[in-house]
Amino acid sequence: MTSVIDDAVYIRKVVKNLNKLIDQTWEVEAQKSGLTRAQVNVFQALYHLPGVSLKDLSARLGMAHSTVSGIIDRLEKKGYVERRADAADKRFSRLYLSEAVDAYVTRELPASLDAPLIAALSQLKDEEREQIKVGLEMLEKAVRVTQ
Repeated sequence: MTSVIDDAVYIRKVVKNLNKLIDQTWEVEAQKSGLTRAQVNVFQALYHLPGVSLKDLSARLGMAHSTVSGIIDRLEKKGYVERRADAADKRFSRLYLSEAVDAYVTRELPASLDAPLIAALSQLKDEEREQIKVGLEMLEKAVRVTQ
């Protein structure tokens, strides 16, 4: 019988390995599209938070304001991101994806990033996939309660 510590070490190792495998997919997607991983992260954040401020985007990504500002500048020059004046306060700008990038993030990116996971899950029965989801949700809730 394993101890709780052994189980924690095992689970952390498996999660780390899964993250590593998923990160490899990110790298392939970034190379294929000519984007950096940070740029793809910005795309995803702007997709979920259209009209976010640069300050809030930086906080959301856990990156320095100056770093995110540089990424936004480069993406804006390529026509991928738009800055629009805040309706309530013209001194501030809000960030939006261009229409083309919005379509890319909506349609192509999820299937590409999740392709290995989709392929793996496709090999499992419905009940097995449900067990995985229930187990992960249970673990996430337990970890949240302890923090």
